[in-house]
Amino acid sequence: VSKYPWATQISSFKKEVLLRHQEYIPHLADYVGEERVNCIAFIDLMNKYNVKKIDFLAIDTEGYDLEVIKQVSWEKIKPRIILYEHCHLSPGDQRKARVLLKKQGYHIKSLQKIVIYAIVVRQ
Repeated sequence: VSKYPWATQISSFKKEVLLRHQEYIPHLADYVGEERVNCIAFIDLMNKYNVKKIDFLAIDTEGYDLEVIKQVSWEKIKPRIILYEHCHLSPGDQRKARVLLKKQGYHIKSLQKIVIYAIVVRQ
């Protein structure tokens, strides 16, 4: 039984995001592997299932959140509330996410004293 049971549940498209957990998991790099996975673009997923409306969109993709946000087809789908994890984004990507979301009419609020998630509400 692992001292860090959550460690087997983390994944990311960005290896450097995973390796930031090394302070909590000794020798983490020895256990990190790479695997090809099939992916689908956000808009293709929405089209595949004929999604016309999203009230609440939660994004937690370990450092890839901005890429998901950039894939939203704002003229077709405008979620009322978006929750995304921005602590794994670079400062530049955090800024890009805020600018993009504000441009779409969202108001951004950070949750928790140590900011992990930002919640955005369409005005």
